[in-house]
Amino acid sequence: VIDKSFGFDTAVEEAQRAINAAH
Repeated sequence: VIDKSFGFDTAVEEAQRAINAAH
């Protein structure tokens, strides 16, 4: 569960980082 949560948080952070880079 912890691994999944961490992986999800990381994916979200990477997604936000990509969105910020696009803007």
